[in-house]
Amino acid sequence: MTVVCNATPLINFAAINRLDILQAAFRQIVIPQAVYNETTVAGFPASEFVLQAIADRWLQVVSVSTITLNIPSELDKGEREAIALALETGER
Repeated sequence: MTVVCNATPLINFAAINRLDILQAAFRQIVIPQAVYNETTVAGFPASEFVLQAIADRWLQVVSVSTITLNIPSELDKGEREAIALALETGER
């Protein structure tokens, strides 16, 4: 099963070096660019685990083309992009 993920599960599982749990549960995970930025570029201390998952190809970064107006602006950018990506791709 392929799922769209926001930053929180990646941050929490990477912090304890257990991204393998997410991989076992879902096999394929896609994240939007904003989630990639939150988990790698923004100085997150366990970013090497996220980068390794991307290198291993079970975690993929996918661009979001449009964030619709019905996605609440109160959410952070990663959450908004994750919802938009799920809507675009039809993934969970």
